[in-house]
Parts: sequence; structure tokens; C-alpha cells
Amino acid sequence: MNALELLHQLERQGFILTPLPEGKLTVKPAGRLTDDLRERIRTYKAEVVALLTKPHLTPNGELRIPFTADRKYHWWAGGQSIAETLAELNAPPDVWRCYVEGYTETRQ
Repeated sequence: MNALELLHQLERQGFILTPLPEGKLTVKPAGRLTDDLRERIRTYKAEVVALLTKPHLTPNGELRIPFTADRKYHWWAGGQSIAETLAELNAPPDVWRCYVEGYTETRQ
């Protein structure tokens, strides 16, 4: 298991993860966390916080831009374009085709 898989597992189970200042993380509802999940969160905390604060691609090629990411990535609120974000992530061509109309194999 890696941090992305853990994050998706927790989301599927209905947990809400919120990054806090100074690299901290809150998970709700905390009462539902098993000892095993707590240990995995501790193991991958830094990586999970990074996933919650930066755009990333899911294993199936979905672009995720968390609301907790830097506002420069919020294309819906005047931030940079999706194409610029995909370029930063070095997204593969199949992902580009999903998000950028008329994409060709050359860099946009």
C-alpha cells in the first residue's frame, strides 16, 4: 500500500481528511479509526498531507485538485489552466486527451 491507495481507501470508507498547518492532519470521524488504520496514517502522513494540498493523478488517470490545494491550481476560481497543471504533473497523453479538447501528442 502507498499513500495514494491509503487516501482512497479512507475516502471510500467515509473518512474526511483535512490538512492542518505545520504538516498536521485531522481525520474524522476519529472514533471509527482502527489501530491498523491509525498506524498506516502515521506511516504515510507526510505523503497524505502532500496529496491533500497538491494536485495529483489517481491510478485511473483522474485529475484531483483538492480544495485545500494552493489557489493557483483552482482553475474554477481564476487559477492556472488545467493544461498548465497537467504539464506540471507530467501527465501522460491519455490523461491529456480526457481534459484538453483537441490534444495532440505535442506539449500544450
